[in-house]
Amino acid sequence: MSPRLCDLLVRLHARGWRARYGAEFGALLRDVPATPRTVLDALRGAVVSRGSQLALAAGALVACVAIGYVNLGANEILPVLLLIFIANSIFIALRPRFVWLWVLLFGLSVEASYLIAEPLRIAAVDPPRHDYEALIAVVPSVVQGLLVLGLRGAVVALRRLG
Repeated sequence: MSPRLCDLLVRLHARGWRARYGAEFGALLRDVPATPRTVLDALRGAVVSRGSQLALAAGALVACVAIGYVNLGANEILPVLLLIFIANSIFIALRPRFVWLWVLLFGLSVEASYLIAEPLRIAAVDPPRHDYEALIAVVPSVVQGLLVLGLRGAVVALRRLG
């Protein structure tokens, strides 16, 4: 197999997997012919090595759609804020390093639902009267993210002391 194709197939795998097995896998790929079966097997391995990342992205997409759906059907913001809080809590617990991403993604789902619904001619039960009203849902999301970051910092500081 060509070195260029080998490098590409190795780079498709998750970073941790590459660090541990990348050199060996690249050497193995260079020694085998580039058959469709070999390439497909290497691609399948890359998908498996990134499985948790793909599942996390799919879960985040489902949460965003749920937030948008509830937002379009709700005549009050509280159920939407509760969903944003739950989604933030779950995803921050799963990947705390990406707290900024979860805060923005779920907070902006409200505004995104209006932007997507308009061209599809889906009517919201209680649409915002001004453009900035939908962005207000980001505020509790940001506050939650900042609180989590502050608590994580406090826990880390206490661990270093004790």
